[in-house]
Amino acid sequence: MVQMNEPVEAVLACRGLVAHVHVADGATRAEPLDATTNLRPFFAALKAIGYTGRVSVECAWRSIQDNAEVVRETLARQWSQA
Repeated sequence: MVQMNEPVEAVLACRGLVAHVHVADGATRAEPLDATTNLRPFFAALKAIGYTGRVSVECAWRSIQDNAEVVRETLARQWSQA
């Protein structure tokens, strides 16, 4: 959405249609790290439409070995804060 300049509010029109979500850093398509990626507005919109499905990371990993757990923690934290 970020790379296509779509507003996060577009998610609100998709209630009942979203079956799967992929995330990455919006600017670089790298793994979403807390210091560089704010997914809270997107997650809040997903929560608002009742989304309870999976969120997967689809990105160009800089280092999956070093960052996989950090990304998992980042997504969990930002989801709970949304």
